[in-house]
Amino acid sequence: MTDLRAATQLELQTYQRVLQTSLLSPAARTTIARLQGNVEAHARALAPLVNAPDRLAHTQLRSEEDCLRLLTAAADISIGACYAALERLTDPGAVRKTIEVMASEAQQRAVLGELLHPGDIKKVLPGSRLIGVG
Repeated sequence: MTDLRAATQLELQTYQRVLQTSLLSPAARTTIARLQGNVEAHARALAPLVNAPDRLAHTQLRSEEDCLRLLTAAADISIGACYAALERLTDPGAVRKTIEVMASEAQQRAVLGELLHPGDIKKVLPGSRLIGVG
């Protein structure tokens, strides 16, 4: 489960970084701040991690779109870590917690996608994740 904790911690750091910029519109800032609360809950649920990966730390942020793309990448990493963790977990409680985090991450990913591509459901999530839309 360490990879999942690391991904969640990385996502939390990404939200904090984006919210520290002045690049977001007031509406996007409000939405992203709410999503950050969910990520904080995930981090608490999965326990603190020392030495979280810093793969997204050096991405240049020049616009709101850059911020949203960075947050989307962090959400994708967390969702991927959930999938990877589910392949290895055997404890029912850990499986349940991972599924809960993954579901919440997918919802957040959809909200971020909507901020990036308002009203365009085909762009809200990558095509490989859309079933029955087309």
